[in-house]
Amino acid sequence: MTRKYYTKMVPPDGGWGWLIVLGSSIMNVSTYAIEPSFGLLFGDLLKQLGVETTGASLVMSTMDGIFNFSGLFVGPLTKKYSYRKVAILGAVLSTAAFLMTAPANSLLHILITYGVLGGVGFGLANSSTLVGINKYFSKKKCQAVGLSMAGTAVGFMLIPQIVRFLLDEYGFRSALLIIGALSLHAVVGACLFQPVSWHKKAVIVEVEEEDVHSLLPSDKKDSSVTTDTKNQVRSDESSPNSQERKILLNIPLQAFPRKEFVPQRLDEGENIFNIHEITDEECDKESEKITDNLNREETHKNNPKNRSKKTMKSLKSGLLRFFKFMDLDLLRDGVYLNTLYGLSMLVVVEMNFRLILPFFLSDLGLTHY
Repeated sequence: MTRKYYTKMVPPDGGWGWLIVLGSSIMNVSTYAIEPSFGLLFGDLLKQLGVETTGASLVMSTMDGIFNFSGLFVGPLTKKYSYRKVAILGAVLSTAAFLMTAPANSLLHILITYGVLGGVGFGLANSSTLVGINKYFSKKKCQAVGLSMAGTAVGFMLIPQIVRFLLDEYGFRSALLIIGALSLHAVVGACLFQPVSWHKKAVIVEVEEEDVHSLLPSDKKDSSVTTDTKNQVRSDESSPNSQERKILLNIPLQAFPRKEFVPQRLDEGENIFNIHEITDEECDKESEKITDNLNREETHKNNPKNRSKKTMKSLKSGLLRFFKFMDLDLLRDGVYLNTLYGLSMLVVVEMNFRLILPFFLSDLGLTHY
């Protein structure tokens, strides 16, 4: 059994991929790491507005909902553009959310700027980091994700200390402006997301001869088709008709004699075409038939039933294209749906606990220090 070799381009599984991990940590620390400190940062303002836990719960629920829902659009956006552009967009939107929330004097203002705009920015930035790591790593993917989360965890521990210092020194509005400026570092992390095609490496893969067909295109992959074709060729070779066809195919066209064209003279009174004189009555009948056919086709088109069928067909086609573009085929997997439900409940419970904890500690008499 002979062996075949071919060259395959694979992700670097390291190299520039470690800078992707660094960029992911920078992006998460600069954007989403502020989320656990929401109660500490916005607590005094929400008390002044008289909403406290109710307003905080509304803003954070909106932000987390949009944060997770925006991940649905990351796949289509990365297909059309690139994950680096999506990451830069998320970083810019996150910075804009902080800066636009600074002059807030109402719950609605905070809900729109931080809850909606911030949720979109945080979601695009966070999801694009996972896409980048997935493209650069195959064997070391778990290690890369772990290092990225470890870097983000360091930010989760440092950000509350920074927020407390900024609130004591500059107050809420100035502190939020400084945090918005710091979040621009996410753009630096996003710029590290170079296309994986720039860093792919070539490896030589050894395969057995019987596995070579798996490397062929799909229209040439089916071995049964190849076998059937061979059998058909063998059977054709044994038949006399196929042998005759082979012989004929090998003969040049010049070998076939052409029939001579001998012009024949027509007798007097004969015509090539048998012309029949059409009367006016026959013309009227034919025109009536054509008119009836046109009217019948127009009536068929204007029929409400046919129009509704055409509308439903176009709507169904549009929905199928939308499902394919959004990769919604995952919703058919029961295991995936079960995992999705469990993670959703975990995120909601954990988010509400982190949200209420600062207000609970404040009621116990504890301060920011």
